[in-house]
Amino acid sequence: MGGFLQIQSYVQILWQFIDPTQKNFYNGAVEAALTLFGAISCLVAGFISSEKFEKFDLWILTVCSFVEGVFIIISSVTDQVWVAYVMYVLFGIIYMFMITLASATVAKNLLEDSFALIFGINTLLALIIQTILTVVVVSESGLKLSPRNQFLVFGGYFIFLSVIFLVGSFVKLVKQRK
Repeated sequence: MGGFLQIQSYVQILWQFIDPTQKNFYNGAVEAALTLFGAISCLVAGFISSEKFEKFDLWILTVCSFVEGVFIIISSVTDQVWVAYVMYVLFGIIYMFMITLASATVAKNLLEDSFALIFGINTLLALIIQTILTVVVVSESGLKLSPRNQFLVFGGYFIFLSVIFLVGSFVKLVKQRK
């Protein structure tokens, strides 16, 4: 969630950086498309049984995080704002699909009176991660990277997450075999 919030907060700066001469930006339309297609991906996620997701949860998170990282890196290196628009929408669709499945799985295993605590802690941790990314990558006191380099770092962040999920997948696999 922290990475998604970071991307969402700074993507329009990247779009302006990619093509500063473009008179008509379609940022609002892109955000609307993300909302629409993200909602559809959430509906699709609702049709996946939680048992199937629990069986392959870390593998799905590994692949999705890696693909999200690739989309962000493509956005950072492209010279076409339309490519960056499409990569952002695809990134957001995958994120919304993943977060819906993960949240449903977590909620299924919680007591009803602890939902707010768990999801509140999750949001707090996401905001802490976003703050750290902002201080280190964006701010004057940090690295103060260009928008393209910021998004390279953000893409690397998602690929790093995919490696963590991959390690978790193998650990889970070894535990299941024992």
